[in-house]
Amino acid sequence: MEKWYERFNDAGFTLYNESGEATCVYIVRDKANNVNTTDKWIDVISHANGFEQIIVELFPRITHPKYTNDTEYNRYICWHAAHDDIAAHRGLKHHGKKYAVHCKRVQVKDDSGKSHYDYKVTGVSKIR
Repeated sequence: MEKWYERFNDAGFTLYNESGEATCVYIVRDKANNVNTTDKWIDVISHANGFEQIIVELFPRITHPKYTNDTEYNRYICWHAAHDDIAAHRGLKHHGKKYAVHCKRVQVKDDSGKSHYDYKVTGVSKIR
């Protein structure tokens, strides 16, 4: 069965989704409240132990994608913009702020009472 992101036929985007990087970005962007990711791209440096420790570097956005009503396509163009902008920053020897984000997997209930797993950030430390 084809996964939603395979429709774009992009090996880099497939790797991003299958390697856990997309999950790391979600955790840092949506769960790590004390890491300001507004107008920043999140570059995942490493992750270990089922996302218990995530190291990221934040870079200012150069590109601001024009989003559509297609959520999957928006995720794809967002990844492309982030990938290209981060490469441009690195090519200019720029360094962003680095953070270590620690989290654990927890069971939560949604509004309908159904249980599912999510992530809870247990600590954040600035590396530089």
